[in-house]
Amino acid sequence: MRKNGEFYNAGENAFHRWGKKAREKLENYLKPNDKGYYILPVDGGKYWTIGTSTGQYGEFAKYKDTYFSVNSWGFIYAKEGTEKAEILLNMIKSLIEQMKKYQEKLEEEHERSRSEEEEEETC
Repeated sequence: MRKNGEFYNAGENAFHRWGKKAREKLENYLKPNDKGYYILPVDGGKYWTIGTSTGQYGEFAKYKDTYFSVNSWGFIYAKEGTEKAEILLNMIKSLIEQMKKYQEKLEEEHERSRSEEEEEETC
């Protein structure tokens, strides 16, 4: 999948925004739809990108050792109650955790730089 001038192959997932709104959008996909499927768009707009590749049977995405089909609308899907559904949920939760860790790291760096500035002003 091509995004922002970069190409993301299957197995390469990236997030571009990591704030509360981005995490909330992902958390909405932790619930199955009315037909009993968990879905996740591979192109999360300005928030995330799930890398895809084209294989013998069409477009696919990969998470660890599991391959997911990508439908013509650009969604990864898995039927509720299956092993793939559990893996898809783990992928979403992992992406949310990565976003949280990155947010915390940025907040720590901001606090550190702020305290350094305050120390310089007092000297």
